Amino acid sequence: MKHYFIANPVAGKGKVRTELLPKIFAAANAAEIDYVIHRTMNIGDATRIAQAVCEEEPNEKKRFYACGGDGTLNEVLNGIVGKPNCELAVIPAGTGNDFIRNFSEPAEAFLDIAAQINGNAVEVDCLKYEFLGGDVNQVGESFGYAMNMFNLGFDAQAVVRMSYYKKKPFLKGTGAYIAGVGHELIKLSSVKLEATIEGTVPSGERTLDELYLPEGTTVDNPATIEYEGDVLLGGIGNGGFSGGGFHGIPTAQVSDGLMDVMIIEAVTRRFFISLVGKYQKGTHFHDDRIKKIMKYYRCKSATFRPVDKMVFSIDGECVTVGDVRMSVADEKIKFSLPV
Repeated sequence: MKHYFIANPVAGKGKVRTELLPKIFAAANAAEIDYVIHRTMNIGDATRIAQAVCEEEPNEKKRFYACGGDGTLNEVLNGIVGKPNCELAVIPAGTGNDFIRNFSEPAEAFLDIAAQINGNAVEVDCLKYEFLGGDVNQVGESFGYAMNMFNLGFDAQAVVRMSYYKKKPFLKGTGAYIAGVGHELIKLSSVKLEATIEGTVPSGERTLDELYLPEGTTVDNPATIEYEGDVLLGGIGNGGFSGGGFHGIPTAQVSDGLMDVMIIEAVTRRFFISLVGKYQKGTHFHDDRIKKIMKYYRCKSATFRPVDKMVFSIDGECVTVGDVRMSVADEKIKFSLPV
């Protein structure tokens, strides 16, 4: 197997360049592996590098290490999805690092380069998005893939603000997101939208109860749900974490073949503030008040249609779009876990 380290040198406020790259050189040389290190310079470079490697060496077994944050991981994913003989790993060096929180391994294990080189791959899902309306030129492509989560409404707006605050020397992932949340609380706006949620199945023992499904819905008889309302925030997850550790969708599992869709409807500022702590910890599903404002589904696909454009976050990177369809991708990803 050949090992490709794709490093974002500015991730982690420059720590990839100053701290992580020397450790990669040392560990890779000590392990005597066949490896290459690529440094990115611009947005999209990680995707282009991974695509080029896959085209040049289609039969070679290879592992790509995304050395950076969730954005770098997303770019590498988009370069290898659907390509044979590829494994994906992550050496977290960003401010959020949310995808790795879905695994039992502690975050420190992913920073152990030797353990990463000796890692074993497990099969996980990824999500696909398709822009059906709005300014798709803004993102360059009309479709793509996500490893962890989509967010819209308040959560996505907070991520936009987080991008500003995380540049401050005294704020990191969760702290920057909390600052973004505080900023957005001032206006607390909602998104008016319609949604069609397809392939919805009961969630078994993993959630509140079956409050939101038509009678007779089973795994063999999935439902199609039509929704319309004013949405404060929405999360569509393969994984359960966003915003540098907010456990917004605690029921999500990365290898169950389903997306978890959570919709929180418009509420007062005071009500929302009373739930933020539980939302961060992932215990909000156990608060009886949440049932009055939340819709929750496990499904195969969903289409969201805002009355106007909306901010849409893809693994922590935000764009402004119109209608968007999200689904569990047909392609599976071999994700390497450190040993």
